[in-house]
Amino acid sequence: MSEPKWTPAQRAAIEDRGGALLVSAAAGSGKTAVLTERAVRLITDPDHPVDADKLLIVTFTNAAAAELRARIGQALLRLSQQQPHNTSLRRQRMLLQRAPICTIDAFCLDLLHKHFQALDIPPDFAPADPGSVEVLRASALAETLENAYRDPDFCAFADLYGKGRTDQAAGNTILHVYDFLRALPDYDRRLDEYLTPWQRENGFAFTCWHDLLLAEAARCAKAARELLTAALADCKEDFVLAQAQAEEKGKTAASKAKAVAGVNDKFAEPLSRLESAAALLGEVERLAAAGQWTPLYDKLTPYVLGMEEMPGFKGMKKRLTGDHKAAVRTRADEAAKLFEHITELVSCSEEEAEADRRAALPRLRALFAAVRDFDARFSAKKKERKPLFSQKQERHIPYFETLFNLLHLKPFNDFSFITEHMVFKTSIMKSLIDEISNSHIKGENWVQKIINATNPQAHNPFSEFETYGNYCMTHYSGVYELRQLNTFRKGGYIAGRFISDKKLRFLAFDLDTISFELGDYPLFPLNILCYMYTKGLKVLDKLLTVNY
Repeated sequence: MSEPKWTPAQRAAIEDRGGALLVSAAAGSGKTAVLTERAVRLITDPDHPVDADKLLIVTFTNAAAAELRARIGQALLRLSQQQPHNTSLRRQRMLLQRAPICTIDAFCLDLLHKHFQALDIPPDFAPADPGSVEVLRASALAETLENAYRDPDFCAFADLYGKGRTDQAAGNTILHVYDFLRALPDYDRRLDEYLTPWQRENGFAFTCWHDLLLAEAARCAKAARELLTAALADCKEDFVLAQAQAEEKGKTAASKAKAVAGVNDKFAEPLSRLESAAALLGEVERLAAAGQWTPLYDKLTPYVLGMEEMPGFKGMKKRLTGDHKAAVRTRADEAAKLFEHITELVSCSEEEAEADRRAALPRLRALFAAVRDFDARFSAKKKERKPLFSQKQERHIPYFETLFNLLHLKPFNDFSFITEHMVFKTSIMKSLIDEISNSHIKGENWVQKIINATNPQAHNPFSEFETYGNYCMTHYSGVYELRQLNTFRKGGYIAGRFISDKKLRFLAFDLDTISFELGDYPLFPLNILCYMYTKGLKVLDKLLTVNY
C-alpha cells in the first residue's frame, strides 16, 4: 500500500512533538487520518517510542473511539506484516486493546474506578441516569428541609425567600448553592470562606461589598455620563441647525426672531435636562469613585423619593425634534436605566446596610448548614445499596402483550420480574400511573385503560410486578439492581404448609427463597419430583414455570 500524500499542514500536525497542538479543519478533510498517523508514529518512533496503552485519545462518541482504535490497529497490523520479525509491533497491537481511546465520560469513569479509595466511594459504584439522580436529590432535599426547619434562623431565611408561602424558593437556593460549590475544588472550605466577610465586626464600611457596590456605581455613573454627554452634543447640533433653518424661513426681522424663539423654547427643556443629568451623573461618579457612601446616598435619596426629577426625558412636555432625536432619546433612556440601577446599588445608609448584614448572618449560617446537610444526605443516598429486583424464568406471554399495549415497552431481558421481595417507590409508581393514564388506550381512568389493554381471552393477562419492573428498568435503570435467586415457588408440594426448622435448613443449602402457597400439598410422586428440582435435577422446570 502506497504512502498517503500528506499536505504540508497535515505533515506538520503528524510530526510535531513540541507539546500542545490544535488541529482545526472542515469535515472530511482528514483529521482522523492525521490523528491515526500521529498515534502510529508516536508508537513506532525509533528514538522515543510510546507504548500504545500510554496514549489517551478522547472522542465525542463511542463510535468514533471504536473507529480510531480500529484504524490504529490496522496501521500497526500492516507494519507488522511488513516486519514479521518485529516483536515490538506485535506487543503494541496487544497493548492497543487496553489503550484509553474512549469518550470523556468513559475516561472519567475509569479514573474513578481506579482511584475510588481517594474519593471515599464504593469500588462497585455505577453511574446513575438523570432520572434516578433527580429522585435521590428530591429525597435528600425533602429530608434536609425537614431537618432545617428545626432551626429558627433557617425558618427566617425561608420566610424571607418564600414569603411564608412555600418551601420551593428555599429548597432551590440550597440546590443552587450546592451545584455552584460542586464545581469548585475543596468546596467545603469555600463555604467557610464565603461566610467569613459576614462574620467580621468592623462595620459595613470595611466589608468587600461596600467597595464592590461603590465601584459598580462609579462604573455605571461613568457610562451614563458619557451617554448623556454624547446625547447633549447631538441635541446641541440639532438646536444650532434648527436655529439656522428658522432664520432662513423668516422674511422679516420680527418673523425671524419669532421663529428662533420657538426653536429656543422647543429645545430649552431637553437641553436643560441633559445638562442637569450629565452634571448629576458626574457628581455621582465622583462620590462613588471616592468611596463616599453616605454623601452618595444623600445625593440619591431625593430622586428615589420623587422629590427631584429623574434623569431622562420621562414626563417632558415638549416633543423631541431634530435629525438626531432617535439617538438622543435612546442614549438618554439608557442613562436613565443606569441611574436607576445605581439607586438600587446604594439603596440604604451605611447604618441600615450594617443592620442588614447582622440580620443576614444567622440566616446565611443556617443556609450553609442546610447545604452541608444536603451534601451529606445526598452523598449517603448515592452510596446506599440499591433496592433489588429478583428475577426468574417465569415468562407469561400475555403479561408482555399487555405491557406493550399500555406503554409500548418490550421485556427488559429474558427473565421475569417476580412478586417476591419487590419494593415499590411511590414516585416511580405515580409516574407509571400517569403514563398509563395518558396512553392512547380507551378508558376514563388508568384502571379502565389497563383492563382495556388486556386480551380478554388470555388467562391472567396483566401483572403489576412485570409492568412495574420493566418500566423501572427502562426509565429508572439506576434506581434498582437486578439479582438472580435460586427460588422455588411450590414448597407446599414438598412439605405442605407446616415445615420443620430442620427441613427448612436442609432446603436452604440449595435455595435462596422458597414459597408455601395455599392449595399446595405433598402428593406422591409430585413431592419427590419437586425435591429433585430443588437439588438441581430440574426435571419439572417446564411444569412448574407454566403460566399461573
